[in-house]
Amino acid sequence: MTAPSSSSRADSTVTQDSFVGLFLRMFWMIAAYPLLFFLATGIYRKGPWAFSALDIAYVLVVALLLAARFVDIRSYRGLTSEGEPATMAHWRRFSLMTCIAGLLLWLAARGVALALRVG
Repeated sequence: MTAPSSSSRADSTVTQDSFVGLFLRMFWMIAAYPLLFFLATGIYRKGPWAFSALDIAYVLVVALLLAARFVDIRSYRGLTSEGEPATMAHWRRFSLMTCIAGLLLWLAARGVALALRVG
């Protein structure tokens, strides 16, 4: 038996990297946003200002979204929507917008729950 050559090991690493990169991209581009919406819906149904595990899960998904994009850019050559290589400036802008949108959605879920309970 012969040992695997360094080129075959490099090929398997690229394949593994590509799979992890694809998983990260699928999470931050597709899966995280519906998950945040469903968590916000659950928060709304829980009632106004009744903090629960859903709130913690919501914050964790936002944090995972930011981390997935960060790793995608730093380690897996993440791209912009125009197909250009993404930079840390893109990540900072993405993080700011994601945090603002996430906070607004969370406040909306809480606010609607409060308005419907009071009104």
